[in-house]
Amino acid sequence: MITDEVSINGTLIWYYYICKREVWLMSRYIVPDQENANIDLGRFIHDEAYERQKKEINLGNIVLDIFRKEKGQLIIGEVKKTSRYEKSAMMQLAFYLKELKEHGVNASGELLFPKERKKLKLN
Repeated sequence: MITDEVSINGTLIWYYYICKREVWLMSRYIVPDQENANIDLGRFIHDEAYERQKKEINLGNIVLDIFRKEKGQLIIGEVKKTSRYEKSAMMQLAFYLKELKEHGVNASGELLFPKERKKLKLN
């Protein structure tokens, strides 16, 4: 059953800052080609990077790539293939932190770009 109600998730937030048309399509369950080489590369990087970290937890409409506790503080990480779309990745991570805070969980975040060996923190 298709409704006019759209469930906002991290992917929609990420795409919003890259291509609003793509968000419109995805919100109507028209998804990009899942066999695209770039999507496959992103999945590979996500699976192979940060092997010692706890990975992927689904919490309602958000999926956290990695998470850990450090000095009593929950830190969530969002893994990206490249920092090319750094702003959209930062907004996606901010959305996750906002959702967690609304459910009483205080956390900080990190954007992780393993191929570039780059890490950005977001509190």
